[in-house]
Amino acid sequence: MWTDIRRRVLTGQTSKRAICREYNIHWRTLEKSLSHEEPPGYRTAQPRPRPVMEAFLPIIKEILEQDKTAHLKQRHTAKRIYDRLRSEQQFAGSYSSA
Repeated sequence: MWTDIRRRVLTGQTSKRAICREYNIHWRTLEKSLSHEEPPGYRTAQPRPRPVMEAFLPIIKEILEQDKTAHLKQRHTAKRIYDRLRSEQQFAGSYSSA
């Protein structure tokens, strides 16, 4: 639909108003499709808050930095990082939030 709309409007084959009526879209949506070659996707205005994880992010980054110099078999998996946070840092979140 995106490419069809762009092709028909940009070549002058169909007017913008006719496209809005035909596809039942708002004119702002049409303008967005004309300004981007591909759909831009979902974009948030600001990053989502992480109330449980925020305090532990520096610790996780430090673990991952140390893993860069470790042997491949010695690096941490997500499960191992979660286990370390639970045992060493009293992490109260769930595995899915880690």
